[in-house]
Amino acid sequence: MTTSVFSEARIIRSNARCVSTPYFSICIPQHNRTSFLLTALRRLSEQTFRDFEVCISDDASTDGRSAEILQFLLENGLQFAFARQESNQRYDRNLRSALSLASGEFCILMGNDDCLAGPDVLGVMHQ
Repeated sequence: MTTSVFSEARIIRSNARCVSTPYFSICIPQHNRTSFLLTALRRLSEQTFRDFEVCISDDASTDGRSAEILQFLLENGLQFAFARQESNQRYDRNLRSALSLASGEFCILMGNDDCLAGPDVLGVMHQ
């Protein structure tokens, strides 16, 4: 774990697929909507184009489900960066925190309740 430039966030990273620089960074600010986020992550795990990372900044959620998010990311082999803010930073700062986790060539911003339309969306965007 490392410390972020944004507040007292703790960052957990996984390079599950050993991609040095992912093509896409999917940046998702999160707060207390874990059920929606897990649905979005399921859709991301189904993508046929796999050169991406998921960058989640959790804005001190009080639903107690951070471990569930991390477990899903690890079990599904997604490359990710996950930051959990120690105190609520509000939307703008949490959004910037999610973006600061990105290491890809291109960033895609998603809400924690957004889903990609199908398994080929990232592939089409890459083309």
